Amino acid sequence: MNLRTKFALSMAIPLAVVYVILNTMEGMELARTTLNEERKRAQLVVRLQSDEVSAHVRMATLRAHGILAMTSAVQQVDPARLKTYLRAAATPQWIAGIGLLDTRNTMNTTIVTGLDGAPAVVSSPGDNTVAAHLDTLLQHALTGPVDTWLTPKDTDGGITPIFITHADHEQVAVAIAVDARLLTAHVATEDEHADPWVVVNAGGDVVFGHPVDAIGRPVGELYRDVPVDEMTRIRADMDANQAGWLELDEPHYWVGWAPVQGSPWRLLLPIDMGMILTPVWSAVRNAAIIAAVGIVVNLLVIVLLAGVFTKPIRTLAAAFTRVREGALDTRVEVQSRDELGHLADGFNAMTAQLTDLIDEKSRAQVEQAAVERELAIAHEMQASLLPPSDQLPNCATGRVLALTQPAKQVGGDFFDAWERDGSVWFTVADVSGKGVGAGLFMAVASTILHGVRKHADNPGTALNMLNDRLLEDGTDRPVFLTMFLGRLDPDGRLTFASAGHPPVIRIGSEGVAIDAGATGPPLAMARDMTWTTETLHLEPGERVLVYSDGASEAHDINGDMLDTEGLATMVLDYLKGDAPDAELYALATALTDMQPEGQFDDITLLCLHRPQSDSPA
Repeated sequence: MNLRTKFALSMAIPLAVVYVILNTMEGMELARTTLNEERKRAQLVVRLQSDEVSAHVRMATLRAHGILAMTSAVQQVDPARLKTYLRAAATPQWIAGIGLLDTRNTMNTTIVTGLDGAPAVVSSPGDNTVAAHLDTLLQHALTGPVDTWLTPKDTDGGITPIFITHADHEQVAVAIAVDARLLTAHVATEDEHADPWVVVNAGGDVVFGHPVDAIGRPVGELYRDVPVDEMTRIRADMDANQAGWLELDEPHYWVGWAPVQGSPWRLLLPIDMGMILTPVWSAVRNAAIIAAVGIVVNLLVIVLLAGVFTKPIRTLAAAFTRVREGALDTRVEVQSRDELGHLADGFNAMTAQLTDLIDEKSRAQVEQAAVERELAIAHEMQASLLPPSDQLPNCATGRVLALTQPAKQVGGDFFDAWERDGSVWFTVADVSGKGVGAGLFMAVASTILHGVRKHADNPGTALNMLNDRLLEDGTDRPVFLTMFLGRLDPDGRLTFASAGHPPVIRIGSEGVAIDAGATGPPLAMARDMTWTTETLHLEPGERVLVYSDGASEAHDINGDMLDTEGLATMVLDYLKGDAPDAELYALATALTDMQPEGQFDDITLLCLHRPQSDSPA
């Protein structure tokens, strides 16, 4: 995943989460607010519609009592004119004229008299199907008390409320028929989305309400989803003539009810929550779509901004890739003066410095290669100063084996051996220090020794002459030279002089011994120095190991120095006489391998072996 994508996702994901959270919270708040408002509105509607129906009931009651009052007055004046009066009183225009009915004429008045105990319809009802029920109702009205409001059933035009009242003395009854459809249209709001409401009589049947097709049906048939126990509770409160409010979780309904004052009716208002929340969820869905479009638009903007903001970084990344591939001349142009600009400046400075360093390293490598070539030449020249192994003495007097391992390409150790007048001369020297300087001084000393050995009759005299030659120009030299110079005669006598050189190790049938210590100071330290000559005797088969201090001062893995005693122990393990050349090489290798951090100093080993008396020369 590249930087641009990471940047875009880091911006888009939190934004999308915020959008979703806000949209969800907005939807929940909208639903909660809508429910609260609808609950308040529904409760208010129950009260208002109940009052509206109650007002019409009171209006009909007032009208009936007004007609009865006038009927009594007319009958006392002229009973013969009673029917004429009642017919006139039944007209809506007359009733409206005296203020007993509003001009919208929602009620049709049917006046029935029971003069002399014989009911008679004075005026026809608005719905002719009502007339069939009036005889029974009037008979009850004339023979005894009846309910204020009666509701005939099974009429073709719907259920028509009948208000009946009577004059006790005059045996006159007045019935006012109210068309349920007209009353429903008058009470209901003109809004086509108005909440459904019904007016229920004491028997649980719908008297009138909205929608009108519910008239005449039992209220239980209208709300089959309402649990039986909840409907029972609603009916109990309605029978007790109490108002109430109930919220049902399953199904999700609100139900409110209130008594219609002046009648045995109750107004019932159920509300399906799905109908209320459908527009809410539609609005939430629309808001979610708008939010999704906004997220997409913002994402596109973020991607574009990510490309703009990360372009300098991607430029730097591409530049680093080119530098890694070797294009050190790569430079980055970033115009901004912010952190990216500073980073670009640092990159350009780094590549410039890197180019300079590589150029310097290349020059240094060229110079190093030249130095190494010169050192190789010096190494070859130095090696040419040492006698090859096949030119070392191997005669009846003795046999010499020698090798040297410089710590660097050019070392400061050297050895030599030669025959003269039947004797075997040999020497090991060690120049202080290492490297080219020590190698040059070694070459000088070796050259001078070649000239001195022709004239010196013993090792001590040779060292005296060599010291004088090294210091004859009067220059103070920063180096000095240790040397062991010995001469083995045919009779086994070993004459030697040691200029500050480590003692030799003598190997015989009895084991090893450290012998032949220094007989004077190192060479080239001061003029007019003298070195004495000492003598020891080698038995046939005995050997002498002469070495430089690089062998005795080798350090093991623990950092402990080997010293002369330790070297003597190793000599006993390695120099057994079976294969002298291989043994000497194995000893040198062991001394090198025991130093984990590398050889610290030059190592030179020279072994002088006096043969057995019966050995061939």
